[in-house]
Amino acid sequence: MAEPTENEPGTDSSPRPSIPFVRDAGIAGGAVVLFLLVRIMAIAHWDWPVASDVADSINFSDAVGAVLGTLFARPTVTAIVIMFILPLSVVEFVWCLLDKNPRIIGRVLFVVFLGTATTALILTFHMWWLLIGATALGAVLTLMRIFWKHGYRRQSIVGLLRATGVLAIIAALAMSTLIDTPWMLHEQIETDQETLDGYVIETPSGFLKVLVDDPREVRILNSSDVVSRVIIDE
Repeated sequence: MAEPTENEPGTDSSPRPSIPFVRDAGIAGGAVVLFLLVRIMAIAHWDWPVASDVADSINFSDAVGAVLGTLFARPTVTAIVIMFILPLSVVEFVWCLLDKNPRIIGRVLFVVFLGTATTALILTFHMWWLLIGATALGAVLTLMRIFWKHGYRRQSIVGLLRATGVLAIIAALAMSTLIDTPWMLHEQIETDQETLDGYVIETPSGFLKVLVDDPREVRILNSSDVVSRVIIDE
């Protein structure tokens, strides 16, 4: 019997996403959820009721703010991570380009993201050691990739470069565990009865939901009781 053609009824000719794309999307989604969970637990100082109150006040759209807030919270830690991840990403991107790998858009965006962060850290904090370290490591990786063409050495360097995305996820999760600074603005909130240092995590109608610094807990304040709110410089 003849095979159905694209014009025959019942034939689905629409393009289907490749398995690698679906797999990568699933991994990215799972990593974001895990990152948010760990980040919430860290800023709650691993206190379950406090973490529950914080989680109740955020949504999935806060993921971008959580990620960027983690990067901005500890510039030195971020610079150390970038110093290792950036050269891996650049070398892996170049070899994918030479191999004409079709899955290259994500790599381009990741390299641009890391390059932008590196530029900002250097211009703001004069972290020239970041540029020197990343350049030196990139040169070593390039030489290894060029000269290690056979045997276990080649498998090792190729495997390391291919694991760049996984290493980046592990680094992000490690940072989310160690950094307990919330991604919201740090404020001093003065009320009729007291003065609090903390982070406003939600503003429901007529109230402020505040994550207090010490002790780390969630307080709900009546907006009419708030006298002033001042941003605290870290």
